Amino acid sequence: MNQKTVILSCSSLKDYVEAAQRAVGTAFPVIYLNRVYHRDPQEMREHVLEELGRLPEDVGTVLVSMGFCGGSWEDVEVPCRVVLPRIDIMDTGLNDCRRPDYRAVVQADADWLGASLGYVPGGTHLLEKLFSGRWDGQFLVLEKGTRTNREQILI
Repeated sequence: MNQKTVILSCSSLKDYVEAAQRAVGTAFPVIYLNRVYHRDPQEMREHVLEELGRLPEDVGTVLVSMGFCGGSWEDVEVPCRVVLPRIDIMDTGLNDCRRPDYRAVVQADADWLGASLGYVPGGTHLLEKLFSGRWDGQFLVLEKGTRTNREQILI
């Protein structure tokens, strides 16, 4: 049985996903989660679980084109191999990541981890690595049946 690869992405990254796929010559099907779910990590988590539960049996790998998103991926059991960037926030320029309410949430996560808060300018390099299979320490590779947690994600 031939195992397919699909991309699971936040719709806010659509332009970046398309650009990265063009750059590396891939044409994986993409499942987009509506960006409005970012308003609440629990709501985004529910939709992540819903989409993972709908995957056809022939999907062997899901390339996640989004970060940990404030806990959206916390304690998710994966139905197949899932490759997830080890990031929680990246300033793509599409959203206002510097809003005081948003910054407060991210700062709380950083404080919990003993990390400093910074802004990383976005681009397609990380997605190009993800889509071309160059999974290094910037990615978490989970095999079927394993669960995610915050400590695994952030580096």
